[in-house]
Amino acid sequence: MEFAYSGSTLWAGLNEISVQGDYVYCVVPYGLLVLDVSDPAAPVLTDRLLLPGQFWDHIASSDQLVFLLSERILQVIDISSPSNPVAAGVYYIWGTAGTSVAAVPGCSCAAVAISTSVLEYDCNAYVQVVNATDPWLPVPIGGISGWGCIERLTLSSGYLLTSESASPDGSWMRVLSIANPAIPEQVGIYSTDFPSGFVSNGDLFGGHLYVAYGMAGLIVVDTVSWDSVGAYDSLFASDVQGFGDDVFVVGSGQTSNTNQMVVLSVADPRNPVPIGLLDSLTGPRTIQIVGSRAYLGGERVQIADITEPTAPVLAGVYEAPWKSRALVRDGDVVAVAADAGGLQLVDVSDPSNPAPLTAVEMDSLAGSAVLWNHHVYVSVWDAGLYVVDISDPSQPLVDTVIALPTLAQGLWAAFGRLYVALGYHGLYVFDLTAPNRPTQVSHWDSPGYARGVAADAEYIYLGDRGGVPSEFDLRILEWSDSSTISEVGNVVVPGYPMDVGVYNGKAYLACYNDGVQVVDVTVPSTPFISGSLPAPDWSVGVLISGEYLLVAQYRAGIQVFQLSDTATPVLVGAYDTPGLAVDLSRDGSDVVVADYYGLLTLKMSVLTGVDEPTPSLPEVFSLGDNFPNPFNAGTMIHFTLGLPGVANLKVYNALGQLVTVLADDSFPAGQHEVQWDGRFADGHEAPSGVYFYRLFADGRSVTAKMLLLR
Repeated sequence: MEFAYSGSTLWAGLNEISVQGDYVYCVVPYGLLVLDVSDPAAPVLTDRLLLPGQFWDHIASSDQLVFLLSERILQVIDISSPSNPVAAGVYYIWGTAGTSVAAVPGCSCAAVAISTSVLEYDCNAYVQVVNATDPWLPVPIGGISGWGCIERLTLSSGYLLTSESASPDGSWMRVLSIANPAIPEQVGIYSTDFPSGFVSNGDLFGGHLYVAYGMAGLIVVDTVSWDSVGAYDSLFASDVQGFGDDVFVVGSGQTSNTNQMVVLSVADPRNPVPIGLLDSLTGPRTIQIVGSRAYLGGERVQIADITEPTAPVLAGVYEAPWKSRALVRDGDVVAVAADAGGLQLVDVSDPSNPAPLTAVEMDSLAGSAVLWNHHVYVSVWDAGLYVVDISDPSQPLVDTVIALPTLAQGLWAAFGRLYVALGYHGLYVFDLTAPNRPTQVSHWDSPGYARGVAADAEYIYLGDRGGVPSEFDLRILEWSDSSTISEVGNVVVPGYPMDVGVYNGKAYLACYNDGVQVVDVTVPSTPFISGSLPAPDWSVGVLISGEYLLVAQYRAGIQVFQLSDTATPVLVGAYDTPGLAVDLSRDGSDVVVADYYGLLTLKMSVLTGVDEPTPSLPEVFSLGDNFPNPFNAGTMIHFTLGLPGVANLKVYNALGQLVTVLADDSFPAGQHEVQWDGRFADGHEAPSGVYFYRLFADGRSVTAKMLLLR
């Protein structure tokens, strides 16, 4: 089974930004957003650029280029046409992860902080300088070793500032000369005592280094002695920039606990004096001053007019409030429970271009959702359950809001009933004879914390954090009469059942970091665990569609298992989404994923037969048949890459368990082959059976299967 990207919408996850002229470039997990801020009161989204990989919060720019950094790649983007960015070349990171990026002026270069260890506060790192004079072929030209973890790089007054830390030595900021970008040279350092504060960022300004020092506020450092000579400690400082005769600091107030931008006069750097304040901001983490405006990056892009520093004014805001938490599909319309974005309705009749239709505002954050008879039931924090009629998706109507004692953790609608899992308040059941006016008909008081729920014509299957601490259960309930529910059986499972699906005598429980637990419920009074499906990440959602089980695997995207033999579900496909997969739906070959930071549409193609060739992806990226197949002693696997880069090739057994890693290295563009000798990673022979091999490269994945006969 293969997946191909169709389209996406509702991009969210704003974090860091970079400003060039009248354009703000925003990094989000799906790629890049471009805002025209020529009118700061009304920022306009002019373009978005989908990029392979996951980009969270690292961006920098120069006059013609934007650099985006993920853990594994530095993506160069050509902005010679500012409103129409073009993805150019990629530089692949050698090391554990890229942690920060800064643009070096005058040479079309980027400085990249790269970690070489996964140990928090105890890592090695270095700064790699990459030249992108040819944006399609970025090349390394030099670098310098770090002294610990490099959390952030900043360009300031022609120098490169590194925010570093290591346990137990503390944290510090180094100042590097990049007069010769190929040979960065340290010219100064300010060191602090850990954990009294943490260096988050800084700015060289007026002969002093201003250090945003977290909970210790702002530290002023003399650039001759490199000693602190002044401080302002009335806020938790996350970023700082100097402008004119003042410095601007963003953070949260020490006493007010509100997000602020504080303007400090540093006429006497030894005694910074607050002269201006912009209060009640939303999560600003970075600041960049261009002209008379301060651009604040974070959960929103907030633009402040600083023409008069003593009285800064919030001039404009751009936000992407959608966090796609759950979805339901009604024909060609997908309704998305979108956190602060309420209920978003999206037309998916053309999967390659999912188009937002309209939205229903709600009093608080929208969480889970379920559909019955063109009505969407949406759980909302502190507001109960919204009932929304989407018969006319262009004009959705809120029929009623049902008061609930707490936030609904799980929802299920079937056979004319709505089941609501309410944590410590147990299970509520509503009659949906009138779908616009649900009527409560029963309540079952769970001994634990009710979470995932599903039901068929006879039984209710409830995932429950048991009455015994650290114990998790699947509870099977039945109707004793039209209003009374009783428990008929239960079984302890190893993880927290976030979601439940039932198919042909088996219950499939998404059990967070314990994968998918398979429970035999053929005899409801004596359910038992019959198997498990190990997961690459947190299993948070399941969907039974035909004879397929689709699993939302959070950071690892989605997996698909075939259930034709329910005793042994077989992994037949996977797709690593750009965001965090939390919910999904399937209609034929079209799969829609609530990917938290976006709504994603995929095209699914089903393969049959071991000997059947894999349908080709675009010519530049393909996974070929293994040969021979079936095989005994060994087989060759062929794949093609259109671009040079890191390719990951793994073998799984029919239960989805990892057998061995065949490749995890950098390859040039072109055709490649790798041999599997039919053994586990520890050298033991693998038994006869069907195996799957999966290639991941360039942000895409494809899976095929082979047959081993001993």
